[in-house]
Amino acid sequence: MFIVLGLHLLTTLVLADVVALDPLARPSTKLGPTYEVSLSISVNGIDEDELCKRFVLDNEGRLQLKLDNKPIEKIPLLGKTTAQAKDVIARTIQPYFVATPEVRIGISRIPRFRVIVTGSVAIGGSQVLADGAHLEDALLKSNPIPQADLSKVLIDRTTKEGARQRYAIDFSKAARGELDDSTTNPALFEGDFIYVNATAKMETARTVGVHGEVRVPGFYAYKPGMKVNDAILEAFGLTANADADRVTILRGKQFLTINAERAKRGVPTDDLDLLPDDIVTVATKDQSQKYAVLGLVAAPTSIDYKGKPTLKQAIAEAGGFKPEADRKAILLIRGALKDPSHSQSVIIDFDRVARGEAPDVPLNPGDVVQVLPKKKGANVLMNVGLFILRRFIPF
Repeated sequence: MFIVLGLHLLTTLVLADVVALDPLARPSTKLGPTYEVSLSISVNGIDEDELCKRFVLDNEGRLQLKLDNKPIEKIPLLGKTTAQAKDVIARTIQPYFVATPEVRIGISRIPRFRVIVTGSVAIGGSQVLADGAHLEDALLKSNPIPQADLSKVLIDRTTKEGARQRYAIDFSKAARGELDDSTTNPALFEGDFIYVNATAKMETARTVGVHGEVRVPGFYAYKPGMKVNDAILEAFGLTANADADRVTILRGKQFLTINAERAKRGVPTDDLDLLPDDIVTVATKDQSQKYAVLGLVAAPTSIDYKGKPTLKQAIAEAGGFKPEADRKAILLIRGALKDPSHSQSVIIDFDRVARGEAPDVPLNPGDVVQVLPKKKGANVLMNVGLFILRRFIPF
């Protein structure tokens, strides 16, 4: 039991230390719903264990703390910077202590959302932005070309009721610093489609945009009779992270969803005829819907979660054990691909499973199976954590 606890603790610390604070957090960032904050509170130099951890704000941007394992009143932090939140938290908990508590707070995770930017930009396609991002953030990442007309930026947005709305934005005033408000530099939201017009002097060729999980995203010349699979081939095919079942075609205000594998086979309902100015976007697979087999197996790999795989099936998928593998101490890290900071580890004797003396263990989405060497050390766990960070955790 102590071995299992030690393994889990080391793995958690390795991952937590690396992703301690969100790299997009700034002193001016304002807290919002479901933000995760890293909190550390001490009194007279002694840390309060209950208050030294990560907390997720509720849907109203409130922080729930416990003292002596009892919840106290929720602390409203919506719209506050970390400096402001620090003062609010200190004032709220002060009555519970004789001495003045010292509060340290940082943003460990900002919710993300995706938009699509196209038109007269050097880098078009899908973008991941932090909650609270504005039009300027998307344009900075997409790098408008010299011929871009920033006075004519269009934002297409789907409302909560499913209706499509279009906004014409004159960003040129914000770019010149003359006026920077909600009319010239609006906040962006999930699914926004941003089109940057060209100046009237620029003659643009008819193109088809191919973005997302393709090898070379970009805009390609439209050819009469062009189909979905032709456009994907122009972009040199799908990446390993492509979700073939979630390929969307944006045509004006209409969204169509097709399957890339069926399009490749020429199925008419998926390999649709394209029109000039269509935008094809290939989604990214949800890595939490995978499981991985790492370490001393013939072919370490990550596998799409389908059906109800078991430990024995996972080992077989990875080609079986290498001779130096410790079959009696297989490390199963539950949920490592979903939320590594809250993953849980168990040690499994595979030989007992193989002999039928112990039940075969079902795997869950996001699980990692690590096959350790017979002489294992802490460096093995370090490799597990770094592999997960490199391969599966988005930043």
